Amino acid sequence: MNERMKTTLVLLVLVIATGLAAYKQQVQRTKLVYADSLDMVALTVDEEELDLRDMAVYVALQEKKVQQDALVYNPDKPESYWNAYTNQHFVRAVAENAIKDMAAHDEIFYRMALAQELELDETEEAYLANEITDFFMDISEEQISRLGVTVEDIEVSMHKIALANKCQSILSQVENVAYEEYDYTGAAYETLLAEHTVKANKEVWSRISVGSITVNYKKRVVAEDNATEME
Repeated sequence: MNERMKTTLVLLVLVIATGLAAYKQQVQRTKLVYADSLDMVALTVDEEELDLRDMAVYVALQEKKVQQDALVYNPDKPESYWNAYTNQHFVRAVAENAIKDMAAHDEIFYRMALAQELELDETEEAYLANEITDFFMDISEEQISRLGVTVEDIEVSMHKIALANKCQSILSQVENVAYEEYDYTGAAYETLLAEHTVKANKEVWSRISVGSITVNYKKRVVAEDNATEME
């Protein structure tokens, strides 16, 4: 192979590599539509992969919680709270981390519950049914649509959470510590967490925006504009 051909091949490889890098950056900058991305792996706990479908309940609950604070912070423009920097942290980032931490916490306890062959008793099943009913009373059809999940998806997730909570309660009694110590922010849980490996899929999380999944600011702005025009 002569020098000219070598140079051409090197340039061709560089062009391809540059193109692939540019394409990858473009993909990473493109935001995901949550409802269309449910099968994408968002979190790995030990060897268990959790996709965005598994995260939906946590997204809904956390966005609801923070949105309530946002409406107190600025009722006219609650999205400003999501973008705020407070206590040395961005609110949106704190909410995202809480979603991941809660999901990892419940997956760990759920796996422990399975290993111990725990099941919900009749009272716990009834309580779970009420929790599921409350969940659907507090979320609109539009929000469910934006999550892209089915009723069955939510029921499966909440059943897992219920088993995780039962296992947490039993462990706290065995270890003679408060139940809260094994919450995802508790000291006892931190010790337990050290025995596990949790890894977030950064490529997925960088392409979704917590605070804009079940919360639709654009629709609210349009509605306000329409109301203003009618006046």
